[in-house]
Amino acid sequence: MRNQMEHLLREAEGPNATIQVLPYDSGAPAAAEAFTLLTFEDDEDAAPVLYSEARGWVA
Repeated sequence: MRNQMEHLLREAEGPNATIQVLPYDSGAPAAAEAFTLLTFEDDEDAAPVLYSEARGWVA
């Protein structure tokens, strides 16, 4: 896990990445799958886009 955290810290130094951490005790359920929420600061009318990858068959 240390290597993963170090990688995230390196990525967060770039201009195109924001890392936000939700405390476990916030009450929000953990996501079953990894996902990325894309937002577009240069277009206030653009809706955010949720990107997710899945393995196997998807209905």
